[in-house]
This record gives sequence, structure tokens and C-alpha cells, in this order.
Amino acid sequence: MAEKSGNGTTEHPTRESIREQIFSKKNFATRELDLYGAKVEIRQPSLGMILDAQRNDDTKAAIVELLIRYTFVPGTEDHVFEEADAEGLLNLPFGPELSNLNKIITELTDIDVLGEEKNSASTPSAETSSS
Repeated sequence: MAEKSGNGTTEHPTRESIREQIFSKKNFATRELDLYGAKVEIRQPSLGMILDAQRNDDTKAAIVELLIRYTFVPGTEDHVFEEADAEGLLNLPFGPELSNLNKIITELTDIDVLGEEKNSASTPSAETSSS
């Protein structure tokens, strides 16, 4: 934020202070989720992970990678899943748990990984416009 100096002029933040503020962001947002009866913590992915997932033509692999990398034992640094769980994750029954997971990922990233919003009649993309 700009502050006023003693002489009444407005001082602007420096490049260094802006960079320090941006790159000091280490606390990613988290949400807890009941996933098939087990409490897990979903953490906000990094920009790099989201860009990698968007570039991946294999949507299934991208979603599984998000689950593996950003699902934790609550309050710890322990991942719930590992690479060897990829096939098992793909074979989970799709139901409210995975819909809730998609909602959490959407909250944390503003990206609807399963594409459910575009299929909803209540979203702007599904409404007709008057222009």
C-alpha cells in the first residue's frame, strides 16, 4: 500500500517490497473433506501444478495427479495417496464425495476440474444471453 511521507507526498512501494510480499506467500488455503468416511485435507495447488494440469491432454491423469499431490492427512505434511494409487483412484465410485471434492478444488483454484459447472443450468455459460 502507498503511504504518505512526512512532507505529504505519497510514497509508492518498491519493486523489492512488492516481490518480497508476493514470494513470501507460503500458506496455501486448505479445506477438509470427508472422502468415503475418511477425513482428508485438500490443499490449494501451486500455479505450476495448475498450468501443468491444464496442458495435460489426459484429463484423468491430471485429476489423479492433483489428488495425489494435494490430498493430505489433516494437519500434517503426509500425503494420503502416492503414485501407485493412481489406478485405485480412477476406480473409485463416482458420487457425492467426488462432487464435493470437485467443489473444494473449484473453491481453491477457481477451476472446475470435472466440468460440472458447465453442465449446470444455473451457470452463465448455460444461460442464453440477450446480446
